[in-house]
Amino acid sequence: VALLLAPAAVVLILATALSRIYLGAHYPSDVLAGLSIGLIWLATSIGLTELLYLRRRQDLRERVDATAVWMAERAWE
Repeated sequence: VALLLAPAAVVLILATALSRIYLGAHYPSDVLAGLSIGLIWLATSIGLTELLYLRRRQDLRERVDATAVWMAERAWE
């Protein structure tokens, strides 16, 4: 689904940016600055999401390992 939505989102963003310039609502430098800020925000959001995902995954793995050790210790009692 994301593979289909991403190109559509890019086309919509570029069409909006070009229309703002064409209609004279903004200078090209303003539109370029807005696109740059949006791209930085997107990259930051994706990076933080990945970081949180990896930390949670590592935390869950550590919990599973601790549980397995606890169960193994109890099995020998």
